[in-house]
Amino acid sequence: MNIKHKTTRRIYPVLLFVVLLVQAKAQDSKMVPGFFTTAVYRPVDGKLYAGNYDNPAPGEPNSKSFLATVDPLFGVIEQRISVSSPIGWIQLTDDQSYLYFATYDSVFRYSFALDGIDLRFAPQIGSPGSNYLRDIAVVPGKPDFLIASWSLNFGSDQHALILYENGVRKPDVAQDFNNYQSVTVADDGINVYSYNRSTSGSEISRLVITATGITALPEKFKYIQEFSAFIRYFDGRLYGADGAVVEIQNNNKLYLKARLDTRINEARSKANVLRYAPGTDTIYMLEAYGSSAYLQKFDQDNFQLLSTQKLGSLIDLTPAKQVVPLESPTSAALLSDQNTMAIFRTCTSQITNIENFPKAIDYGCYGDTLKLKAPGNFPDDHYYWSDGSSGKTYVRYLADVSTFRLSYQVADGNGCLSPASDLLEVKTVIKPLAPDIGIIGDNKICAGGFVELTATGQGAQGLQGYDVFWSDGQTGSRIRVEVPGAYYAQSRSPEGCLSPVQQWPVNLFASATPQPPQPTILIEAGDGDEIICSTEPGKLKAPAGYDIYIWSDGLNALENTRPIPPTGEISLKVQNIEGCRSESSLPLHIQRFNTPAKPGIVRAENVLGSTAPAGNQWFLNGVAIPGATGQFLTATQTGSYTVQVILNSGCPSPMSDPFAF
Repeated sequence: MNIKHKTTRRIYPVLLFVVLLVQAKAQDSKMVPGFFTTAVYRPVDGKLYAGNYDNPAPGEPNSKSFLATVDPLFGVIEQRISVSSPIGWIQLTDDQSYLYFATYDSVFRYSFALDGIDLRFAPQIGSPGSNYLRDIAVVPGKPDFLIASWSLNFGSDQHALILYENGVRKPDVAQDFNNYQSVTVADDGINVYSYNRSTSGSEISRLVITATGITALPEKFKYIQEFSAFIRYFDGRLYGADGAVVEIQNNNKLYLKARLDTRINEARSKANVLRYAPGTDTIYMLEAYGSSAYLQKFDQDNFQLLSTQKLGSLIDLTPAKQVVPLESPTSAALLSDQNTMAIFRTCTSQITNIENFPKAIDYGCYGDTLKLKAPGNFPDDHYYWSDGSSGKTYVRYLADVSTFRLSYQVADGNGCLSPASDLLEVKTVIKPLAPDIGIIGDNKICAGGFVELTATGQGAQGLQGYDVFWSDGQTGSRIRVEVPGAYYAQSRSPEGCLSPVQQWPVNLFASATPQPPQPTILIEAGDGDEIICSTEPGKLKAPAGYDIYIWSDGLNALENTRPIPPTGEISLKVQNIEGCRSESSLPLHIQRFNTPAKPGIVRAENVLGSTAPAGNQWFLNGVAIPGATGQFLTATQTGSYTVQVILNSGCPSPMSDPFAF
């Protein structure tokens, strides 16, 4: 016959869970900053108490360990109390007045009334340092009592169960030192059950608490080829982390009642937390599998699996190791093998809408620290990001060039998370190389003058598509500098990534020598304009009296005149003996055209014809005939006729030989 045990000691979580089922609330998750070894939930104040440390590797020289108080509503550490070494075990007394926690060789007691540690004790067996803890168990109804399972020697399979009252070992020590590892105490505060998982039999032993300590009884029960992590007592039964249910009959007979099918995806899970809801027909089992936490429900009479619900997953995807129940079976804290902690709660937020980011993609620069500010005006500590970080401003060091996606949620006053924003895609961009910088001319700034600096990009792309910023605030690949000093430049990619600066800046010095004035170029050919005909010999002429003439086509002349170059733009700078260089002259746009060939004249009756089909101008006795611009001309009077070809370029041909009519 199956007995349904009903007690009042743990009835309130069940009532709350029933309400949660009716309201169909949403599931949200938060990562708690820091590293955690173990944790327990205290319902009376709604806080988690956890072993915490501030270094990724406990035991390293700089590692510090703490007992941390964590607010599960907002996933923040409210208080930390320093302890000697990492905490491996933690238990809350049934009246919630004390918290026992232990390092490998010491047990501490935290008093909630005193708000501090009021007790610390060591094994009190064997030589100092020869024993280390395997498990602890509080005694129901006796908050001053604690049972500890000690390994007698490092590497030994022998263990002792010791009863302590206010940290003092009770006189009797269990004499059967045969692998008392996991330990749990019945609700009566008398019967003790210990699990030995080191042998193929995997034995459960029964002991009792007496006035003088703990006494082992002959009743034992053997798992067959089962190696559970531990056992726990709930309402008249023992539950193994492997899913075994052991019935206790008349407080002295143990037998296997059932084996719960705890498989997730056809694989055995780490059922490190078992929870039985008194007063209902359901067994609740919280499990860790892969990187996720699951809630399984079983019928407590026929032990059939009723449902499996995934509560949430660790963001860092490391294997999960421990699930800690919170205010309801569907709310839990999940610890990973890397000692990170996530909190999953069943909760409906009063915030139903939040702003999305203003653009769908953002950029960060490789090697920089990316900072993004979430929209909205909620309190800073109410913002939660999809990678587990929190705060209104998102900060991330960009150590690689991968593209990642982010969203954020906002918690209301009860810590319930809003819907997530749309994902923001963040692309990491490689920074440009530092541009090369140079000086056009000397590094002296002459009185009343300036120096030009240039920036050129490295590699095939150069500075194409990049902006250039100079240390004096100017922009562009070429700048004019009038103030002496040190100058450097940075290029910026279209995404906003700035290059490094040059190792050595350009240093400019002042000179008292005046800078030459801007020169003017004259053309000594034709009528002095910029159209040059091929038959016109000519020169370009600059102001005289300078030591160097620097022409834009690369000719550096020592004289102020030079041949006219081919078609194109040309300008000039002049430089005196002190190295002071002028600014560029206004450019000349030289257009060089070929001169048409000399035309000839032929006659037919009184009609004269030019050998050039176009561009003709006829003359009579050396005077242009108005309107006579065709290839043919009707002669109406006697005299000397000539013709000249002038095309659109304006270059005239030689005059034809005269023709007498």
